[in-house]
Amino acid sequence: MRSLRKYNLNVFQSRLEPAKIWTTEVEPLELQRNLTCSRSFVTSADDLLRRYGLQIRTSMVIGLLVVVSLVFQSCDRDKNNPGYDYFPDMAYSNAYETYATNPNFPDGKTLQAPVNGTVSREGEHYPYKNTEEDMIKASKLKNPFLADAENIARGKVVYQNICLQCHGANADGKGNLFVSGKYPYPPANFMDQKIMEKTDGAMFHAITVGYRIMPAHGIIVRPEDRWKIILYIRSLQKKR
Repeated sequence: MRSLRKYNLNVFQSRLEPAKIWTTEVEPLELQRNLTCSRSFVTSADDLLRRYGLQIRTSMVIGLLVVVSLVFQSCDRDKNNPGYDYFPDMAYSNAYETYATNPNFPDGKTLQAPVNGTVSREGEHYPYKNTEEDMIKASKLKNPFLADAENIARGKVVYQNICLQCHGANADGKGNLFVSGKYPYPPANFMDQKIMEKTDGAMFHAITVGYRIMPAHGIIVRPEDRWKIILYIRSLQKKR
């Protein structure tokens, strides 16, 4: 009854005097307990942060040292030692390399030539050889492209990239290689009447398989560009 009256008295006082609610005997003890729990919680949280924060920083330092040590170990001054192989199955192939010796073939080579009669699906099938007989046969070939502005412009671009150094800007055989003396043999002069009388097929044959000292250009110039080069040379001959 005494504690109940004290509680009722506290409630009555709190309603009348809110500012003096903590002046009774019960509330200060409860407040002290709450403050003590709060301080202990804050202290425990600080301890956890210090403890695990230190562990995290220590782990970061250890990890950094491991990375640095690996980097320095990989920087080997011995150029003959490749170091460690992380993918040895890719570095050391069990198959024979392309240009390695191979005891399974009679010639001892891994890279074998195509079977006789093989026709490339991407390469050009040109049936004529670098002979006078085949030159006569190839001279009957007709240029499949019209001498319009677009084809002549394309022929000019290819001519300047491939032919200009030897045959000159005017196709007169006075290219930089010959004029400078770096090349002793005079290239063909396309303004010469004898060459002007050659057919497009004969010129195409000479560009493809070569002619005299000029090497074959069939492997570096596409067939359509060879025909267009001839169209450009013809346009220069008309301006003569």
